[in-house]
Amino acid sequence: MATHFKLSPISLAALTLSCGMSLSAAAQTAPPPTSLRLPQVTVTGKTAPVLDANSADVGGFGVPLAQTPQSVSVLGADLLVATGAQSLSTVIKLDASLADSYNTTGYLESVSVRGFLLNQSGNFSRNGLITSNDGPIALENLEHVEVLKGVAGLQSGVSAPGGLVNYVTKAPLPGNFVTAAVSATDNGGAKLHLDANQQVGAVGLRVNLVDESLRPKFDQANGSRQLLAVALQTRLDAVTALSANIEYHRKQQPSVPGLGLLDANGDGVGDAFPAQIQPRLNLNDQPWSQPFEASSTSAELALDHQINAHWRARVALNTQRLTIDDRLAFPDGCSNAATYVYPGLCANGDVDVYDYRSEGEQRKLWSWDARLAACRT
Repeated sequence: MATHFKLSPISLAALTLSCGMSLSAAAQTAPPPTSLRLPQVTVTGKTAPVLDANSADVGGFGVPLAQTPQSVSVLGADLLVATGAQSLSTVIKLDASLADSYNTTGYLESVSVRGFLLNQSGNFSRNGLITSNDGPIALENLEHVEVLKGVAGLQSGVSAPGGLVNYVTKAPLPGNFVTAAVSATDNGGAKLHLDANQQVGAVGLRVNLVDESLRPKFDQANGSRQLLAVALQTRLDAVTALSANIEYHRKQQPSVPGLGLLDANGDGVGDAFPAQIQPRLNLNDQPWSQPFEASSTSAELALDHQINAHWRARVALNTQRLTIDDRLAFPDGCSNAATYVYPGLCANGDVDVYDYRSEGEQRKLWSWDARLAACRT
């Protein structure tokens, strides 16, 4: 027996549309031909510089910085590299509360915190141990720079009230790597920096080498700089670690003294800006001028012991030797005027130039640190 169905035009159109949608859905869910499949693409990128840190040794409380009653800034190595920092003066510009003080080219660098000038021998430390800032600073061997802002006497003894700067040096890392960086400046300067990390059995070794030709924008202020830093680290047992590092840094460069004001009204005091200043002028460019030269040698030994799950102990000892030849031809007053000008220059730009030399200066220091700290959970 045959059965007949009669479809209206509307029902026939709906059925046709339904079939079309089913076929379309089936076509969309079906896997594409192998020839149309795209290869896998992996996108990678460099990690952005870390602007904040969770902890700092300069805090002294052994707790996260967010829980300390102190103001601490931490400038990490990745931030220093990203900003192209070449000197301590460049580093401190990253924090508005820090400033330099007569950090002229070729001379020692100093820091002021919140307007207070730090003492070169009492407000600086290296891996938590007191160090002198009267020598050149090598940023290439620093993991980060910690700055405590405020009274630092409770942590560093006799010191200026501005704060405390702690240089944290690079330590051996897991694995082996060698990084070489070559850079140049538009004035003809060039630098080679080698950072090598190696695991030799149970001992971690890290070496930083720098050889730099200094070519600043000032006349006759070319110099050179060399750095050798070696860090060692090993475990004596499961709860005791021994670390040591040695750093030698030498810098030789003529310094550039600052210009003074002109005595325009003849009262004996400079009070007017020169009409024209030659940006490359170096008043230390004299036939008899000698360069400023300084070398710093530091050695450190530290023993860390995990007493139990709640307490750990640390004993560290360091020594530093500085050798400085402080030489500078600098302007100071003018004796050619009717009224002797001091400070400043004569109205026509004349100035008395003095030859300052203090050669063979030596500074030696050593410090130790013993601490017992609670482990954070």
